[in-house]
Amino acid sequence: MTEPIRFEVAFYEMGADGYPGKEVYRKEFDVLGKFTGVSASEYDDLARIYEFSVELDETICLESGFFSVAAAKVDNETHNCAFSVFTCSNVPGIGLIWMEAYEEYMTSQLSMCYCLTGDGDYIAQKALKFERLLSPLETASDKYEKVQVEVMNIGEQAISDAKLQLYLDDKLLATEELGVTLASMESYKHTFDQRIDCSQPGKHNIEIRNVTEGDEQTAHQSMFFSITKREEGIVCESYSTDASYEYITSVKIGSISNPSEGNVYSDFSDMKTSIKPGEVLDLNVECEGGSLYIGAWVDWNGNGSFDEAGEFIGYLPKGSIKVSIPDEAVVVPGERRLRIIASYEDILSACGQYGYGETEDYTLVVEHSDNSPIIKPGLSIIDSYQSFDVRPVTLEIKNEGSAELTGTASVLYALPHSPGSKQSAFATKNSKPSWKFTKSAKSHSVKAKETESQAEFVLRYDNGLESEVSLSGGSSAVYAQYFPGNMLAGLSGMQISSVDVYINDVPDKAQVVIFGQGSQSNAGNELMRQTFSPIAQSWNHIVLEQPLTIGNTDLWIGVNIDGFEPTDFVIGIDGGHVQNGFGDMVKLGNTWWSAGDLGLNSNFCIRANVTGNRTPTINWLSLDKYEFSVAPSVMETLTVSLDATQLQRNTLYEAQIVLANNDAVSRIVKIPVYLNNDRESKVELQTLASTVVYTYGGYLVVQTDKALSSISLVNMNGAVMKMQNVDGYTTNMSLDNLQTGIYICCIVHADGSRENVKIPVVR
Repeated sequence: MTEPIRFEVAFYEMGADGYPGKEVYRKEFDVLGKFTGVSASEYDDLARIYEFSVELDETICLESGFFSVAAAKVDNETHNCAFSVFTCSNVPGIGLIWMEAYEEYMTSQLSMCYCLTGDGDYIAQKALKFERLLSPLETASDKYEKVQVEVMNIGEQAISDAKLQLYLDDKLLATEELGVTLASMESYKHTFDQRIDCSQPGKHNIEIRNVTEGDEQTAHQSMFFSITKREEGIVCESYSTDASYEYITSVKIGSISNPSEGNVYSDFSDMKTSIKPGEVLDLNVECEGGSLYIGAWVDWNGNGSFDEAGEFIGYLPKGSIKVSIPDEAVVVPGERRLRIIASYEDILSACGQYGYGETEDYTLVVEHSDNSPIIKPGLSIIDSYQSFDVRPVTLEIKNEGSAELTGTASVLYALPHSPGSKQSAFATKNSKPSWKFTKSAKSHSVKAKETESQAEFVLRYDNGLESEVSLSGGSSAVYAQYFPGNMLAGLSGMQISSVDVYINDVPDKAQVVIFGQGSQSNAGNELMRQTFSPIAQSWNHIVLEQPLTIGNTDLWIGVNIDGFEPTDFVIGIDGGHVQNGFGDMVKLGNTWWSAGDLGLNSNFCIRANVTGNRTPTINWLSLDKYEFSVAPSVMETLTVSLDATQLQRNTLYEAQIVLANNDAVSRIVKIPVYLNNDRESKVELQTLASTVVYTYGGYLVVQTDKALSSISLVNMNGAVMKMQNVDGYTTNMSLDNLQTGIYICCIVHADGSRENVKIPVVR
């Protein structure tokens, strides 16, 4: 190159819409390119690759935003060659292209190759940056969704007073301190104690603000995101950006046989085939485009998200897989969506956008067999507000089938302050190791038998064994799960007495290893190490020679694996979603990594069994019976006792009542239970301005002009006698099994407001 080219260099802040906003810097430079010695074609001199270096005349202080480079337009100049940006295929993210002929930006999957240089000074002395949102998912729909965000200290000074605010639909819900000291350039994942209610259909707008005192505000001070609760029967979207070369050509299952042409998404949900308990359907999928990843999901519970246990049917490495109603999943009879994705890249989720391929939807009609029981619980959720008291709740179990219904009831607890929640698709960070994970193409349609443990509680993040992974680099690794101290405080004084880990291919050496508190990204000192003899394709149960007492500090619980090949699939994983930075930690050499940041949307199958006297945190819910037998068309009741007498104030406690039964469709029914220990037990009476409440024909009738969330009847001692979730403006609730007396009707509206009124019940 003998003559310079005029370049335009510009920097922009990021606008509210995610596109370039305010212009920070723009200038044109005449630059002479330096030939790199590399050509795109050996036959074309115009295909030479040049390097251009520009010295800016000022320092650009921009924490995040857009950098733009373009060939400047020169008047009366005629170009005789094209200016093409050299791109790099392994750089994540999407770039933007703007051309005069178009009015909008065009997206580009391949980022251009560039390097920004500087003197290495910090952008500020004190500054906090939002890195990414980890939860909730865009498909969140529960009443108590967790919000988890990752922040980074990008200033030179350590920050010990970081403070964030959480808003829902422009209403301030909470102001929370992180409670840790962040060193310069250190990241931290904060899970808000305050939950957000996403249970009502429609769009919910959430904002997180940085309100740290003294922050120099060099980064964005707010993070915005929205969640849309779908109406019943609506599933999440899934589509590719291009189906020109890779797409599905044929799907066969049951009575469905459908040849098709390529499209980014094809809705064939009007094509239906039935499935009953015990039946096995063969799903066969043919594709155009060579070697593709093919995955199948069924939305068994009908919530439209395809992310519950048992809803990922598996990969189809040879284009076929068997489909049956799973025993351990929550299954609701009726029309359920079958989703098939064929993708050029590994499939990360049943929802959202991906690169090349096609998504097709069909319908499975889940039906009961003749002469079978059908379980119908009276409550779908128990939500209690208490203040150091004990309250009973009546749970009705009805048999709507034609055979006897039998089953058992059990309680599963979740620890307060745990990060355990469905997290959003992982965000890959810029720095990556040279090795990578490879997920096994097989999935466990027949699950390996899990170890029967006598533990009082199990520390785990996995949702059950789904597959295994191999590691391309090295022959030694530590796989671990990280449990924060504020989460473990609820088990303080109890002991970890054994560890379960799923091993597929046996390594030369395996050891259970537990580390103490360090930071969120690095384990602390080693507390114990114990060698065991691994058994292939099995859950390995290792009894600790010296049980470890739990306190209120962090623990990293894992397994050290030595002597494996890159082709060995050693450690078991679940089907996701990954608990990024908690259930997916792996150490290679001296460095800890989050497997979710490296492309693995799974948690490792490692569990710690906790024994000893139960703490109040895992002992506040009891049932009057743990077995039930219900004749056809008959109803039985369970009394659920919620004991808040020894629980902490201003804390949300969670559990699930699990009804395992002989309804072959809904073998597992899970009823979430929430205890809010921050309200007075007495009910304050209010005057109802626009709500009508009365009894008629054995029912309580509530009519209002504001959307309802739930209604409950409380006796004069403050005990909840009946409760019912509501979606609408009017509802009826049966008064069966209530004694004559005065009750208080507690009405909760969708906007969180409450009304209470006395109601006489005469039997």
